[in-house]
Amino acid sequence: NADILDLHFSFSPLEIFSDFRDGISKDEIRRIIDGAVPYAVERAREVAFGWTKATRSNLETVKQMYALAAQAGASHLHVYDSRGSVFPTTVKYFIQELKKEVGEASISIHCHNDFGLATANTLAAVEGGADWCEVAINGLGDRAGNASLEEVAASLQILFGVDTGLNL
Repeated sequence: NADILDLHFSFSPLEIFSDFRDGISKDEIRRIIDGAVPYAVERAREVAFGWTKATRSNLETVKQMYALAAQAGASHLHVYDSRGSVFPTTVKYFIQELKKEVGEASISIHCHNDFGLATANTLAAVEGGADWCEVAINGLGDRAGNASLEEVAASLQILFGVDTGLNL
């Protein structure tokens, strides 16, 4: 009886890892979503769904799977740039396209900073319609870190005119 249940998947789709035997097919991903999301919805007030390799996967596949998760009851969808290797224009387009498919479900962005793009990609996601930003204090996180709370908050408030509720 949790308030929020966050389903975090680390799929390795065959289409991006076709040379590895541990890849997972689209049908297998569908079966997992069809089983896990409704199961979680029965047990929590709110269910979130995320896929760590989303920005490295085929956009059409991601749109289908996230739409399926939303239709199954996920009210929040996490988008991960888990390698920090996507350009801001791509992130913005990715979020815009995903928003068209997922109905009322909210979308968050979670970016890594391996190539120094985490803050830029987070802001591009906001421009594309992301509802939440997943950030870290001082950008501390796995490998090269994540989008910095301070940079994202200042940019949102000063450059975008968003009331962050923070006293900057």
